[in-house]
Formats: sequence, structure tokens, C-alpha cells
Amino acid sequence: MTSEKIPVTLVTGFLGSGKTTLLNHLLSQQHGKRLAIIENEFGEIGIDDTLLIDANGSSGIFKMNNGCLCCTVKDDLVTTLTTLHERRAEFDQVVIETTGVANPVGVLKTFLLNEDLQEMFSVDAVVTLVDAAHILDHLDREECREQIACADLVIVNKIDLVSEGKVLEVEAAIKSMNPLAALVRQQRSAMPSNQIFGLNAFMSAPNLLGQSATESGEGSNCAHEGEQCGHNHDHGHDHDCGHGHDHGHINGHVHEHTHECDDKEGHCSHDHGHAHAHEHSHHHDIDLQSVSLQVEQPIDKVKFNTWFAALLFNQGDRLYRVKGILHFHGEEPLVVQAVHRVVETAGRTGSSQATAANEQKNKTSSRIVFIGKIGQAEKVEIETGFKACLQV
Repeated sequence: MTSEKIPVTLVTGFLGSGKTTLLNHLLSQQHGKRLAIIENEFGEIGIDDTLLIDANGSSGIFKMNNGCLCCTVKDDLVTTLTTLHERRAEFDQVVIETTGVANPVGVLKTFLLNEDLQEMFSVDAVVTLVDAAHILDHLDREECREQIACADLVIVNKIDLVSEGKVLEVEAAIKSMNPLAALVRQQRSAMPSNQIFGLNAFMSAPNLLGQSATESGEGSNCAHEGEQCGHNHDHGHDHDCGHGHDHGHINGHVHEHTHECDDKEGHCSHDHGHAHAHEHSHHHDIDLQSVSLQVEQPIDKVKFNTWFAALLFNQGDRLYRVKGILHFHGEEPLVVQAVHRVVETAGRTGSSQATAANEQKNKTSSRIVFIGKIGQAEKVEIETGFKACLQV
């Protein structure tokens, strides 16, 4: 029996995006993995009945003839996962499919905040499917925007039903909301399993350094073709130093910022260097944006902890996801991410050769991306606050 954590892939997407079809593809492929599928409501999943052996199992866990398991969330996700883990010898990979109108943040928080689950499972990736024909009509829905904002991989599905121009418009809209996510185009959800499993994307950052996103096989980071990407490069020197005590937040663990930071002091104005800010303004009349910041010198860990804690307390409800690779002074680079007010950190893992070479060339470079309801005032606060955390 192995003590290794079981990887979890979260599959989400709005109604009609093709989640069920994707699951049936994964269950039918010869990938050598024994899957455990978790569904919110079994009656809605549409798993091929020919795959089921024990569809009336009293435990709520259904055995399939290909060796995989399928279960429903009867009480709560923690109970379901704990029960499922008792049968961990029977599967290698968990796939959780949310309903089309579900917000994936709640599922992510379940894993990030429950210490027992952290010992049993690790989130491999958040995979979001979008219907290329209809996604632009659904972007006024909060749950639809959060599904995209939380994604590590976005599958632009049903591209055979729309024109190339429409696909490019969809990709541009997605990248404006979530520049971190890799994009792939697909028809009928026919994704090979090796592009879904083993991505190690949730707690790594392949698109932050090296910019090696697999966006539709085009290799374009901005998902715009034949036009300017629309980035605004802001070179500034304003700095919000905050206060000097260390909450110990960035130390390789998970925590939630639910208390008020007691900083009542003002700001200092040291000139620490250049930072490049990229604001991705959404092409549609919605309030979801992303702000990308990059600096070329080490970050003061105490200042960052203090500023980041205050930022999440004040704006955590508006920040769907934050992810970055940070080089703290005198330390190895660290992946930092937050889902609303829940923060998780980890050392750099899974670097490709290209990314490793890029890191070697830019040993002190840091990049962080904020995704959420970010207005101009919040954008300025984020930019100035982050730049104030640079090592003097």
C-alpha cells in the first residue's frame, strides 16, 4: 500500500460545455489509470450505463467494469472523499465533476483547508470546458466567470460548430480573464488522457516563467492573432512598504486570512526599481480582469507577508485566484497562490528544461498574477503594494 497522495483533477464548466462527454472519453480510454469519479448528483452525470457493475450500491460508490469507481456526494465532499479513500487500493486518480452552475472555489477550499484531506489527496489541475458556440453569451454569469478564473487548463470545446474568427474571439476573452491558463481547442470533448492527468498545474506555474502555455497549438501567449495583445506596460517607482512584522504566512503551508491586519501606519516612498504591469481588460462588459506584475529583483519576505495578508483581508472576496513565482531574498523561488482568502505555498516543482533555463538566466525575477473583480483603484493598490515589497 502506498502512502503517496492521490492526485485529483477538478473538471468544471458551464451547462452544456461537454463535461459528461469528457468523462465518458476518459473512462473509455486505455490509459492504465483506475479512476474514481465523484459527481454532485449521479442522475445528472450520464455515465455510460454499460460501464456500471453495481449501480445500486448502498455505499454510493459504484464499481465499473473497467475497474474504475463512480460515486455521488451524498452528505458533503469531505465525507465522500474520506469514504472513498478507505478504498484507495482500488484507484489511482480522482476526478471531481461539478455541476454546470457550480462555483469551483468551494471544492478547492475543501482541499486547501482540510488537513486530513491534504494528507490523502493533492489537486493536480482544474480543467474548465467552455462551449465555443455559447460561452460569450454566458460570461455575465458569476459562476461561469469563476470557472474560467480558477482554471489551469481551459478546453475550448465544440470548435467544429463555429468559425475560426469566433474561436479566436473566445480565446481572447478567456486569456483576458485568466492569462495563467493553458488553452486547447477540441471537438466533442475528445481529449487524450495525458493532456488531462499528471499536469501538476495547480501548485506549479508553467505559464508564469518561460511562457510555455499550450494555447491551441499556436504558441501565442495572448491568444490574439495578427493584432496587438493590448498589454499596458507601466513602469513605476511608487512603493507601499506597509509595516514590518511578519505573520509567517509564506512558509510552505495553507491558511485562510479571516482576521484583520492591524496595520494602521502610512506608506513609505523608497525607490526600489522597475516593475512591469500588464492589465488585461476584458472585451465584454463584465467586471473580471487580471493584473500581471513582474519584477527583476528579490522580494522582501516580511514586507510581502504583511502586504499580502492585508490585501487578502480587504479584497479577498474580489480576488478569485492569485498565483505567482516569487524570489524572496536569500531563498529558493516559491510558488504562492490564493483562492479568495485561502493561501497555499510550495517550492518550485515540475520545471521543464526551458523553464529551468529561463530561471537560471533570471534568478531574481518574480511574477504574480491577480484574477478577479479588479477596478482601477484596486489595480493601483495591487501594483504599488507589490512593488513596495522589493528588497532594498
